[in-house]
Amino acid sequence: MERSHEWLVGSDARWDAEKHRWYFPSGATLSFSHMEGPRAHLDHQSAAYQFVAIDEVAAIPEYQALYLHSRLRRLEGVNVPIRFRSASNPPTREQALTGAWLKARYVNPQTRPTGIVYIPALLEDNPHLDAVDYERSLAALDPVTRRQLRWGDWDVAVAGRMFDRAAFHLVEHPFPDVVRGVRYWDLAATEDSADGGGARG
Repeated sequence: MERSHEWLVGSDARWDAEKHRWYFPSGATLSFSHMEGPRAHLDHQSAAYQFVAIDEVAAIPEYQALYLHSRLRRLEGVNVPIRFRSASNPPTREQALTGAWLKARYVNPQTRPTGIVYIPALLEDNPHLDAVDYERSLAALDPVTRRQLRWGDWDVAVAGRMFDRAAFHLVEHPFPDVVRGVRYWDLAATEDSADGGGARG
């Protein structure tokens, strides 16, 4: 919203602070909203948009982002392109559940639907940014987050502290014929409670 004011204050557009919306003489509008909460997408239930843009889409669940596709519509004969645009850094560890779908839908050429275009952008693509100062800021981050933000790496992940993936040999068939039985122990356990409940490893 702040950027829109930089661009539009002093123009013929009129700002409605209560509705967070710009009105243009042509009849077009530019509205700002949020997706805070699991039902926030329903605030747009009756809307008809020709352009939807979501910044940091990894911060919201897939069902909310895709719901807004259903709001993209126009009257017959109206020559306005229908567009959906989203921007995001690779999901953080905290966004792993809400943001995992982005790689499959937008980034991975093997899984993204036909017609979807993915445009990566790096520091070098923004000539107006103070690159030296930004690099200094990124240097304070952990290696995974730094790689995500500096290089747009969607594959880097935090290694676990319990298991080393390299120590496991993956097989196509989960239970080879030579295996007759498997014994395992789950050592994650809780103490018995006073009423006799509780899990034992």
